[in-house]
Amino acid sequence: MRNNLIFVVSICRHAVCIFYLVLRALDTVEDDMTIPMEEKTELLVKFYTKLEDPDWTYDKSQEKDKIVLQDFTCVSFNQVI
Repeated sequence: MRNNLIFVVSICRHAVCIFYLVLRALDTVEDDMTIPMEEKTELLVKFYTKLEDPDWTYDKSQEKDKIVLQDFTCVSFNQVI
């Protein structure tokens, strides 16, 4: 029983971490005033498709949390595991 609980907690922790990183990436795009509004809108509306693209990154952000967009391959790769 204890091993099952540890397994479930481990899976939930992984899912919560990925969920947080996806939300952080969305928030970074939303907060970045250097991204043109048209590009930002398209990114936000179609962001769910980026989760399925293991090679997608975004290098144009000037926000302090831009690393989550630059290294998004780690997030998109991990969400399917």
